[in-house]
Amino acid sequence: MKTISSLIDSPWQAAQRLSPGRDLFHISGGEKEWIPATVPGYIHQDLVRAGAIGDPYFRMQEMGARWVDEADWTYRTTFIVDAERFASRGEHGRHFLRFENLDTVARVFLNGTLIASVENGMVPHRFDVTETLREGENTLRVEFDSALRVGQERATEYLGDGTSTRGSQSYFNFGPRAFLRKPQYMFGWDWGPELVSCGIAGPVELITVPVAEIVDVRVDYTFTDPITVDMRVLVTVEKYAPSPVVLSSALYAPGDNTPSALIPDAPGRHTVELRTYGQKVALWNPNGLDVAPSVGGLRPKSTGPQKRYLLNLKLLGTDSLDEFDQPTLLHLRGETIGRAGVDRKNGKSHHERAPALGNGDRLEGHLLIRERIGKRDLGTRLAVHTHAQAANTPVLAPQILVLTVAVKDRERGDLGVAIRVRL
Repeated sequence: MKTISSLIDSPWQAAQRLSPGRDLFHISGGEKEWIPATVPGYIHQDLVRAGAIGDPYFRMQEMGARWVDEADWTYRTTFIVDAERFASRGEHGRHFLRFENLDTVARVFLNGTLIASVENGMVPHRFDVTETLREGENTLRVEFDSALRVGQERATEYLGDGTSTRGSQSYFNFGPRAFLRKPQYMFGWDWGPELVSCGIAGPVELITVPVAEIVDVRVDYTFTDPITVDMRVLVTVEKYAPSPVVLSSALYAPGDNTPSALIPDAPGRHTVELRTYGQKVALWNPNGLDVAPSVGGLRPKSTGPQKRYLLNLKLLGTDSLDEFDQPTLLHLRGETIGRAGVDRKNGKSHHERAPALGNGDRLEGHLLIRERIGKRDLGTRLAVHTHAQAANTPVLAPQILVLTVAVKDRERGDLGVAIRVRL
């Protein structure tokens, strides 16, 4: 009973949403005219494709699209959940809807029921829809309020009449952008247009978790000498079913690195500790710098990327075995860890964990495609880390391609493949 994740990729539509009395031809309000929409995407893109506005990046056509930011918009779609998928959560599991990016002030309805209100376009959102999801056809609706209007209303409330020490509103003093968790460049910049916009800017997934899932990972290091590290991994598991579950790990590095732990039987959130000892750390210098000394006659490499280490974490169900008498894989998660260095001034080793990355995130040069678990594939994970350009920092930034693939083969069972490629 593995975790299942599938994209909701059925056709979407979008429409301007009117308040009652605003339009003589739609006096009662509601959606005005539905047009095809693309998800992931933004409403300006949909309107350009529909011929409702010109390309706002061409000449001064940005000015003619200002009304788009002042309006409210609605997205809708329908999707099918077959009987097998609906029942796959079992007696205790849960169904979730995950939005990678809702930009920004939005309400989400499933089958006419409000399941969430959000106003942060900078983080993913996941909602429990176990009680709302239906077998068969489901209707998903997302209502966006004008971020420009909401930001202005909040600015007006905050500044008052402009006589306080907060001052009065100006482009650089508490404009609408200051009151919204939304990409700031969309409110205009010296290098780009003002297209505040709205939209479902990331993929939408239906996730089914029958037994348990890994929800958080923390990695701490202790260096026992300049090239050897002991590692403590804290893993938080959300358990829905009272079934025996084992957390298994595999660290692709020299040392005692395959610990496992039994998760308590009781449903709920459990944090367990895994420890690895004696992991050898490859010596490395940033290109053009000489901050890491030789250790035991080993000279640090001064070209190419720092070596990275792949940590695989698996939840295994022990109450049922496959045809090869192996525990059932419930959830797979991969992490790249490392980033160790030596301080130029005092010669002491220092370290920090690789940044946490989410589905499709582009953060400071990092790109990660999230694991996806379905009928044919258990997971695909790709991480690309780019080299830091700050030549005066002792932090050794990574530059390596890590591809982890786990596939389901009908005849041979679960196959795990880990590939690391130097760039």
